[in-house]
Amino acid sequence: MGIIRNILVVLSFLFVCSLSAQTVNDTIVFERDTYVKHIVKGGESLRSIAQLHKISISTILDHNEIQRKLFYNQLLYIPIYPKQKRKKEDKSQLSIHQQIELKRGVKEDSSVINIALLLPFYVTLNDILIASFEDPEDAKNIIYKKSALALSFLQGVEIAVDSLRSLGKNIHLHIFDTANDTLKVQQIIVSRALDSADIIIGPLYSRNMILVSNAYGQDTAKIIISPLSKNTKFLKGNLATFQINSPFRVQSTRIRDFIMETYRDKKIHVLVQKEARSYALYIRELFKRNSKPVAIHTITSTHIDALRMLMEDEQCVIIPSYNQVFVSKILSSLGGIDSSFVVFGLNNWKKFDNLDTENLMQLRVHIPDPYYFDIEGEKELSFIKLYEQKYKASANQYSFIGYNLILHFCTQNKVFKFSPYNDSSGMINTHCPIILYKDFSLLLIDY
Repeated sequence: MGIIRNILVVLSFLFVCSLSAQTVNDTIVFERDTYVKHIVKGGESLRSIAQLHKISISTILDHNEIQRKLFYNQLLYIPIYPKQKRKKEDKSQLSIHQQIELKRGVKEDSSVINIALLLPFYVTLNDILIASFEDPEDAKNIIYKKSALALSFLQGVEIAVDSLRSLGKNIHLHIFDTANDTLKVQQIIVSRALDSADIIIGPLYSRNMILVSNAYGQDTAKIIISPLSKNTKFLKGNLATFQINSPFRVQSTRIRDFIMETYRDKKIHVLVQKEARSYALYIRELFKRNSKPVAIHTITSTHIDALRMLMEDEQCVIIPSYNQVFVSKILSSLGGIDSSFVVFGLNNWKKFDNLDTENLMQLRVHIPDPYYFDIEGEKELSFIKLYEQKYKASANQYSFIGYNLILHFCTQNKVFKFSPYNDSSGMINTHCPIILYKDFSLLLIDY
C-alpha cells in the first residue's frame, strides 16, 4: 500500500548557536512557530527556566502540556517568539512532543486511506437494553457489557484518526458491527462493502477473522489486521494479514532469550498439563539450541504437596498454559511453597481476573506482553490525557491498542515489529517485551 510507504519528514531542524548557556541549541520550526530545545538541569525550576528564556511560566506550560513538577534531563520546547497564547479549544490536540513525532511520519496529501473496523458492538442488544428503561436519562450511560471492549478500542482509533487528520492525513473510517456473529460477518463480506478498504481491522475473534482473511487476505494491496486473537490459522496462505497478539512460539522464544541472558545459571522446570505437553516440548527444543537442559513435569495434581517435591531453590519455572483454571490453581499452590524461584507465563494471564496480585509478586511472575501499557510513560500519559478530554472517562489497554494500530499502519511511527509466520503466510508481531509483577503493577524489564 503505497500511501503508507511514501512518508515525508515535514519538520525543519535548524542548528544555531544562541540562547545563553543552553547546551542543546536545536531550534524547530513547527506550525510556523519556532521552538528551542531545553534540557532540564539539576536544580532548575519552571521559574528559573522562564527567566532564562524571558517568557512566562504559563507559556512553557501551555506549549508543553506538562505538570509543574519537572525532572532531571526532561526535554522542554521553548517558544522563541510566541505569537499568541494557544486557544483553549486546542487543548484537545496532542502535546508538542507528540505532534512532532507524528509529523515526522505523516505525509500531507490528498490521498485517502479507507479503514474498515469490524468490531462486536452488539448495537441491537444495546437498543433492547436501553428500551428497558422507563426514563431515557436512566439509560444514558448504560451499555451492554460485551460492547465495552469494542467501544474502548474504537475510541482509541478515533483519537489517532483525529490527530492524523489534523496533521493532513485524509482518513475515512468505516465502522461495522459484527455482533460476534459469523452470519453478520459473512453478510458484510458478500455486500462487498470491504472492497474499497485499504486497511481492515478485525474481527476480534478467530472464527470470524478467518472469514475475512480468506476473502481478502491474498490481496496484497490491503492490510488485514487481527488485533487480539492468538489463533494463527487465518495467516495461512494470506500474505496481507497481520497478527498483533504474539503467538506462542514468539512468546516462548522471548522467555528463552530472557532466561539465557538473566538467569543462565538457574535450573529450568516446565510445569504443563497433559494436553499442552507439545508446548513444553517446544520450549525444551528452544533451550536445547543453547545447550541448556530443561526438566518437563506433566502435572496431574496441582495440590501443594504434589508440587513441593518438584521445587528447589533458585530455579526458573515456566508454565506454558492458556487454561485459566489450571494457571490459577498451580500459582496458588506454588505461592505456599517455601522456596525461591522465578515464574514465567503467557501474556493472556493478564486477562485472568482471579489471580492474586500479591501472589504474582511473591512468585516474581514474568510474562511477555505485546500490548504493554505503561500508565506512567510519556506517550501513554499524552494519550490518557487526550482520552479523558474527549470522552470524560479513563482510558484502558484496549483503547491504547486501537490508537497504536492506527499510528503504526498509517505513519512511520512504528509500534510493532513484524516477521513472516512462514513462507506462505501472513505476518506476526515479534515485539513482545518481558514484564514483571512488582509493587502492585506491571514493570517493563526487557524491551
